[in-house]
Amino acid sequence: MRFTHKRPFAFKIEGQKVTVNTWQEMLIKTVEILFKKDRAKMESFATDEEMNGRKMKYFSLQNKANMRKPVKISDVEFYVETNRSANSIRNSIIKMLQRYGLKITDFKIYLRADYSDLHN
Repeated sequence: MRFTHKRPFAFKIEGQKVTVNTWQEMLIKTVEILFKKDRAKMESFATDEEMNGRKMKYFSLQNKANMRKPVKISDVEFYVETNRSANSIRNSIIKMLQRYGLKITDFKIYLRADYSDLHN
């Protein structure tokens, strides 16, 4: 499913429902939850080429210079890039879930109702 032009309302991971307003917020909250679950695995994403973009790093330990809109996760020097499209964020979340051994079907996304086409 493509998420372009759709807005999230919430997501559920391992039975925990989290309310969000943007795709970036969903990414940050997902990273925070997985970070608490296994910090070392999340930190390993910073050096894993498959978890980062071809030109830009999506995860970084301490060095946020190569990122456009880095957000610090937790109280340590771990950053996640938030200047990404909805579909890019979706792909990253899928990869993270796979690395953590979680089923993709256990991650539910709730979208806001979008009535913009009705007003045109």
